[in-house]
Amino acid sequence: MRFTRFIVRNALILFFLSFTYLFAGCGTQSARTFMNDKNTSESDQKTSVAFEEVRRLTTEVMIGTYRIAENLEKTTKLYGLLQDKKFKRSAPIPILEDGEYLLAIQPKMKNEVYGDIEISKIVRSKTGFQVFYREVKNSQYAEEKLKNPVIIVKIKGAVPAKVDLIRI
Repeated sequence: MRFTRFIVRNALILFFLSFTYLFAGCGTQSARTFMNDKNTSESDQKTSVAFEEVRRLTTEVMIGTYRIAENLEKTTKLYGLLQDKKFKRSAPIPILEDGEYLLAIQPKMKNEVYGDIEISKIVRSKTGFQVFYREVKNSQYAEEKLKNPVIIVKIKGAVPAKVDLIRI
């Protein structure tokens, strides 16, 4: 009788601790996946991508909505394209470690012609990246009539096949 009570009590404690661990968010990735909607598979889920802003500028040169530089040659080409011809020296070119690349975005401004852009988040989906950005007012850009803002960010990981810019 005593032994049975001991087993039941320990089983209840173990069940309670497992349940708490699972739903407190401390469990493994598979446990967190279990808590997500059962209708969405793991490949359909979107994951947030960490990024570091490297440079911000405005330019009359149109690079397209985005450009990726994953090696020194492409980085040098990108910085050469964006270099201000009024100055002899270019901005310092960042060094890329293994698995890092640069993503330069230049969306078409809709609300703020002389405004700036701010990236709120970058999300990796199964088809590529989704970059969520917003147009923000910039009094300096408005005074100097600067347009076509560009942001260059450094990202670590696999280079996406496609990048979608989403204005929020």
